[in-house]
Amino acid sequence: MNDIQNYVLTIIAEKIGASKDTTDVNDNLFADLNASKLEKAEIIASLEEKYHITFDIEELSGLNTPLGIIEYIEDNVE
Repeated sequence: MNDIQNYVLTIIAEKIGASKDTTDVNDNLFADLNASKLEKAEIIASLEEKYHITFDIEELSGLNTPLGIIEYIEDNVE
């Protein structure tokens, strides 16, 4: 597990009150992890601050798995 993946899974688990060990990169934030839209916004805000990036609002609606978020960060961190 790389540093970005580890951090994303940690933030998701903290924000939604889940165990990082049972959170899979392919889990859907809403269907599998029962995250609210507010929790997703808090997750994204934390990641934007950590990685000094801004998620594209149009792409954000399609980022509903940890893997999608991880790949977005990897593609946009300089």
